[in-house]
Amino acid sequence: MPRRLLVVANETIASPHLAGEVRRRAGGDADVLVVAPRLHRGRLDHWLSSGEERARAAATDRLEATVAALAADGLRVEGRVGDPDPLQAMDDAVREFGPDEVVISTHPPGRSQWLERRIVQEARTRYGFPVTHLTVDLEAGTMAVDADRDPAAPPEEAVPVYHASGYDEAMRIRSRGFREAAQPGGWVEVSTDEPADGDAVVFAVRVPRSALEGLARDGAGVRVPAALLDAHGPPVETDISHAE
Repeated sequence: MPRRLLVVANETIASPHLAGEVRRRAGGDADVLVVAPRLHRGRLDHWLSSGEERARAAATDRLEATVAALAADGLRVEGRVGDPDPLQAMDDAVREFGPDEVVISTHPPGRSQWLERRIVQEARTRYGFPVTHLTVDLEAGTMAVDADRDPAAPPEEAVPVYHASGYDEAMRIRSRGFREAAQPGGWVEVSTDEPADGDAVVFAVRVPRSALEGLARDGAGVRVPAALLDAHGPPVETDISHAE
């Protein structure tokens, strides 16, 4: 029986990075359902039918373009506009479609209401199959993949990444996580090699190897979402002598 892949996204749905990841995960034999929860632009739009119609039309246009692009590559794909609540849209699709995996695409931290509502974590809690999270930065043209592990699969290898910071930043990271060190877009610069700067406070976090795939690299450096580091923390200082 073919695999069944459910994709849930709205404004990031037209990203070529998302389409490429869907093609990769679908392989040569999978049924794909793309669901775009329609957006409310504000409380007035929730009350006014014209705002509701515009939200549905915008979601439909993005959805149709993505479905057409995937179908042109030979995928068996359907699309639908879902409930404005992304969890309700997922529940409806899971009940009717019966997927083997869900892919949720969002904006980066700080720009995503879905991440503020912890939609990815909630989906991973309630469903008994993998839920993969794609962080798509439309402005930077980048995407990060946070792949959920199949419960039946062996544990995925975790690798250490390092972030070097000054003392004041280190205190904020220690107390409130890596969002305090995030650059615009919610990204944090890390290295896959432990920094040699003896004056810096160096934090180490072990993350799944697959989470580093497709990220922008500069030598040993790589930009990762702060939310990814916080999800796999807490951060550990590699030189305990830096603690008070």
